[in-house]
Amino acid sequence: MRRLLLTLLLLGSGLAHAGELPETDWLELMPKSDQKALEAMPEIDHNSPKPMAPSPIRAA
Repeated sequence: MRRLLLTLLLLGSGLAHAGELPETDWLELMPKSDQKALEAMPEIDHNSPKPMAPSPIRAA
């Protein structure tokens, strides 16, 4: 039983270091129309005032 466990452990660690996958460039996989739409998006302004939301706590 120990020999089987040791063999599986050694094989598993060898497969983990067998080879690294190449980095995926997601823009190459995206359709050209989506790429153009992404590039044409307007800038996002994070400094806009937030609307006042009603308080979830009600006065008794």
